[in-house]
Formats: sequence, structure tokens, C-alpha cells
Amino acid sequence: MIPRWSQNVAYLLAHQIHDGGRAWLNCTRCKTRREVDLAALIIKMNPLYSLWERRPLCPTCKGAMFVNATWSNKGAFVIPLIGADAADLHAAWHREQRRLAGWKDG
Repeated sequence: MIPRWSQNVAYLLAHQIHDGGRAWLNCTRCKTRREVDLAALIIKMNPLYSLWERRPLCPTCKGAMFVNATWSNKGAFVIPLIGADAADLHAAWHREQRRLAGWKDG
């Protein structure tokens, strides 16, 4: 399950405007970090473009970059947008937060 707020760049931009959410790229080789300009990406691609499973090349070293995203700047959960495993981790984290708060899933 992919969290709705991270399904496409339109949702990510809405959360960036409303809650301070953001998306950024990290290089696995040189550790370069770069913010993703979501508005420019919507203009270049389209609002339904997804950042899941994207591996652009690093402009510095040509290494593989991966995307991280968060829906809020208030200490929210950060997920790497690298596949179903990450979404499963997010769902597990969400279930645990509900359990700790006393909610019953069922």
C-alpha cells in the first residue's frame, strides 16, 4: 500500500504547501542531497507523475540517487520512495502508532 500523500507529485505539492512536506534526492555514492522542485516537475511531466521507483543520476558523480519524502515538517515519518517494501514499513508504523494510542484495528 502506497500512502496517498506520496502517490504523485500533486499530492506531495499539496502537502508541501499545507503542512511543510517535502521530497528530496540523496546520492548513494557522494551523499549529495537535493530538494525536488515539485511545481517544476508538475509543469515538466504532469500532476499525476509519481516519484516512486525513480533513480535519476547524480549531477555531481553520476551515482544513483533515491527519493525520500515526508508529508509534514513537524517530525513526520520519512519514507524512501523505493518500492512496496517501504510502503509496507509505513503501513506497519501507522498500525503500531494506532495500537500504542489504544485503537483497535479490525
